[in-house]
Amino acid sequence: MALGVNVAGAESPAYDDYVVKQLHELGIRHVRMAWSPASARFTERLFQRLIEERFSVMVALLPVPETAGKLAFDNDAQSEWRAFVRGFVQRHGYQVDALEIGNAPNRPKWSGYTPRSYLTAWKIAIEEARGLNAPIAGPNISDFEPFFNIAYLRSMRRIGPAPDIQTDNLFVERAVQPEAYDPSAMGRLLKNIMRFNLAKKIRVLTDIATRIGIDETYCSYTCWTQARLARWTAEPERKGADYLSRYLLIAAATGRLSRLYWGPLIDFRDGLIDCGCSDYPVVDNVAHYQSVRGDLADFRHQPTFWAFKFFSQLLRDAQCHRAFTTGAGLYCFVLADADQVHHVYFSLDRTIFKLGALYANLDQAEVRDTQGRILDRFNGLVGESPVVITLSEKAALPEDLLRRLAPLGGADVVHGLNKSDQASEFSDVNWHGVVSTASTDSQLTPYSIDSLQPIRALRDKRNKLWTVRSPSHNRDLVIKLNRATGARRLSYLFGKSKALRHWNNATEMLRRGVSTPTPVAFFERHRFRGVRANYYVAEFVDDSFTARDIFAAIKNGDAEYRGIQTQDWLQVLAEFVGFMHRRRIVHRDLSAGNLLIQLHDGEPLVSVIDIGRATIDSNASILLDLQRICYKLDWPNRQAFIKHYKKASPRSSTRFWRLACHAYDFKLDWKRALKRALRGKRKATK
Repeated sequence: MALGVNVAGAESPAYDDYVVKQLHELGIRHVRMAWSPASARFTERLFQRLIEERFSVMVALLPVPETAGKLAFDNDAQSEWRAFVRGFVQRHGYQVDALEIGNAPNRPKWSGYTPRSYLTAWKIAIEEARGLNAPIAGPNISDFEPFFNIAYLRSMRRIGPAPDIQTDNLFVERAVQPEAYDPSAMGRLLKNIMRFNLAKKIRVLTDIATRIGIDETYCSYTCWTQARLARWTAEPERKGADYLSRYLLIAAATGRLSRLYWGPLIDFRDGLIDCGCSDYPVVDNVAHYQSVRGDLADFRHQPTFWAFKFFSQLLRDAQCHRAFTTGAGLYCFVLADADQVHHVYFSLDRTIFKLGALYANLDQAEVRDTQGRILDRFNGLVGESPVVITLSEKAALPEDLLRRLAPLGGADVVHGLNKSDQASEFSDVNWHGVVSTASTDSQLTPYSIDSLQPIRALRDKRNKLWTVRSPSHNRDLVIKLNRATGARRLSYLFGKSKALRHWNNATEMLRRGVSTPTPVAFFERHRFRGVRANYYVAEFVDDSFTARDIFAAIKNGDAEYRGIQTQDWLQVLAEFVGFMHRRRIVHRDLSAGNLLIQLHDGEPLVSVIDIGRATIDSNASILLDLQRICYKLDWPNRQAFIKHYKKASPRSSTRFWRLACHAYDFKLDWKRALKRALRGKRKATK
């Protein structure tokens, strides 16, 4: 599988020099360009420069979107398109590596095509390109929509020769992880039945092409956008490099794609190079990567740039001999060149595997990360960021042992984005858990917790909460002993323990950039873990106060609290809640006491605590949080809070927030009245 990248020109010739320099840096020879009447002038200049530099250039000829929809019935539009194609073929047909006709015809909002107008464009282009030595490619369907591929390819074959190459913008971004089953392919209900992951999508598309009589399939464009990655991680740039690496490995292992173009080379939202601007073209880059924007002085290499460089070289020099995945989510690839064998590993997001004992000579191996950097210290832990282990040619893959590996801590444990070298498992006949080795609290075990000298007791009711001094560091820890009592024992019997829920929720929140005290450890029993005592340990947040103190100041009529205007405090808290909801996290017990605030140089930092009931990526209503956080506020301040919240989380529906607050007020007032009545009745009986 050959690798390439999508490029575009710009008004200034200086951009051409920059593009060529970056292509040489990447070490690739295949590029793809979109060419339309709107961009012909500077696109042709870059094209000639690329030909002079001996790059293999695939050109996608496009009508402007306003013309594309008219091609089925407008003679003038047809004549204009015919003249454009004829002119290109006559001037440059002998120079192109391949000529592509099509740009997302299944996305009329982007391309302007209707099915009939695209087929008209194809028929005209085929007539004008007759006799061209270069292969003709199409239809460039966007995403995985195989019914469109079948319908268009059959129609193209009927009205003229089928394309020599099938092209498809094979995105998997909507599935988030490259290996995940796509919920949009056949619907969420069929996701785990149809199992359309990247490898299966490639097989389906290439099988469709073969049945039509097409021998080659190109992926013409793929990427992850920074905005979408930011929904799930606080480090979208790093995550983009992980996903790019994993995508390339899986695509290469299938052996089905003849060529894969990444794209675009330069763009702030989804490029290998950040152009430094924030505006996005009206026509999506997927349909028409028309021009480079921004100032050269602001251009910056993304981690994806170096990941693409490293893996394109690795896949060019080495052949994939073996690829498999374990049922637990560990992926393994064996690449071999003339002199060495490369074992490439990664896991599904949020999991970690320990390889150390499987290799006798791991200390002597050269281990690289996604950007090709040699790791000075590798402890044998493999996470969601791929690692490449280069060994001698005789080294064999311990496949049988690998298939029996279980994720560190168990399949239910969530690990953070930066935890690939920061977690250790604790397990004996009674207890099971995970300890963050970033804290190196080696003395922290479920047996040693009760022997640690308490500093202060924070709570001792249904659950016990207290602080202790770290046995290994000069810092305080918060320990929460969770105890299920009464009817709750039945509801917790088959569920996850509270300690595990706290660990997972805290880890996932930090992954998404939502501040919460750093988790240190959790310990639970092997049997009946949900109902037996379990421990959760986190770092203690010193010099802090809660939103309850702020709301009390507002109720007292104070104009400010700790040097900040009380109305500004409402904005700070509302923005934090809105940010949390944008990351698809609903706390479900968001009282004012569960928002913790610290002041750093006068700037507030808000964290959320008591997160055992929180849900992530669920359909839980945000009103559960809004009605609780607004309870201590009067109605004018509730309205001010919701106003700030809407600006911070514009996509969240708050239409019924007043009704939710009224219902919650009634519920708590009724509970208080019932308690007063019961207390009075008990006094009367005495």
